[in-house]
Amino acid sequence: MNRKIILTGLTILLNLSLFAQNFISPDKQWNVRLSTTFGYSTEIYKIEGDSLVNSLLYSKIWVSYDSLETFTFKGLL
Repeated sequence: MNRKIILTGLTILLNLSLFAQNFISPDKQWNVRLSTTFGYSTEIYKIEGDSLVNSLLYSKIWVSYDSLETFTFKGLL
């Protein structure tokens, strides 16, 4: 019984700490490692700029493939 209570408490604490992180921020970038049959590559995502669509303000998502020099527009968030 004590083991179940401890495991439940730890699970709740871990979930709270994961949701407490600030995910969306223009000063951050996210690196995603892709695995293919020919090797590995990296996608680099960042948020920069904004766009107004139907009176709603969206952040622009940019992506680069193995380079920090050339970013292409990926979508809106």
